[in-house]
Amino acid sequence: MYDPLLEEDPWVQEYGGRQKAAGIAEGEARGIRQSIKAVVQTRFPTLYDLAIERVERIQTGEVLRRVLIAMSAVYSERKARHYLLALEDDR
Repeated sequence: MYDPLLEEDPWVQEYGGRQKAAGIAEGEARGIRQSIKAVVQTRFPTLYDLAIERVERIQTGEVLRRVLIAMSAVYSERKARHYLLALEDDR
């Protein structure tokens, strides 16, 4: 049963807002993860499995953005591997 008074309840509004924000954040994180995987697969295909393993553990958008930038900017596979291996300590 639909109750319009519930929509006006501050708790319901806050809870709904938090749920929506969490959904948006998870969608954004999923998109960044996909971008990281695409960059690594294109630039350093031998590191793809390692990248998936490391990136799937990361929950924060800010860290994921840093990884995306690093994988786009790094110039050697050795440096990319070193960066990905260091992610374990950076979560």
